[in-house]
Amino acid sequence: MARPTNTPQSKVNIIYAEATGSFIVLLAVAERQGFFKKYGVDAQTIAARGAVVPRLTTETPIGMIGEPAALLQAAEGADLRIVASFSEINLSGHLVARPEIQKPEGLRGKRVGVRVVGAGIWISTILALEQLGLDAQRDAITTVPVGSPVQILRALEEGTIDAALVSARQSRELEAKGFSVLLKDYPTDITSFGGGMMVTTSYLLAHPDIVENVVLALIEALAFTLAEKN
Repeated sequence: MARPTNTPQSKVNIIYAEATGSFIVLLAVAERQGFFKKYGVDAQTIAARGAVVPRLTTETPIGMIGEPAALLQAAEGADLRIVASFSEINLSGHLVARPEIQKPEGLRGKRVGVRVVGAGIWISTILALEQLGLDAQRDAITTVPVGSPVQILRALEEGTIDAALVSARQSRELEAKGFSVLLKDYPTDITSFGGGMMVTTSYLLAHPDIVENVVLALIEALAFTLAEKN
């Protein structure tokens, strides 16, 4: 196992999806606590904004992204490896609709906002619809790629979408404005998606030491966040 080093820092760009997944917190913790530098890594974090999947490339060979987003890229031919999984995300959040939609059946033929079709928030949204007895294809419900959770909230308020899965805090704010909360309770055992660290195979083969040290920094960040004193 690699150990903390005082050698010159190895530079690498790490891409992540803006405001998606609790595992993203580890990036901020590792940066602020100096864990990347401790392991000899000069990590530059880059946010993928909007309705896009964070792409791993030669410029951004490492990603902290949802596992569904990695699978989407692999299906398109990208050669990636999942090297660490830092979270298993259970279905959560509230499915909120515009004020005129008072019952689940009112979503038939409507537009539901997601970040990207096929990625993590989309999966969570489809599962939430299923809890209401709805099927996107059968009930002609269109899932619309909107972007980050903040952009989804804005689209719902502006009326460009009819419903969306939002956080409990956002749900309370929307409910106070007259929006309908169609679903807030789920079985506790429904796993939505996982998130962790992905890397291009070419970079992994060329720089296994850097990849290992990034993983170690993130593991230390995880231990830091789980410590009771923190």
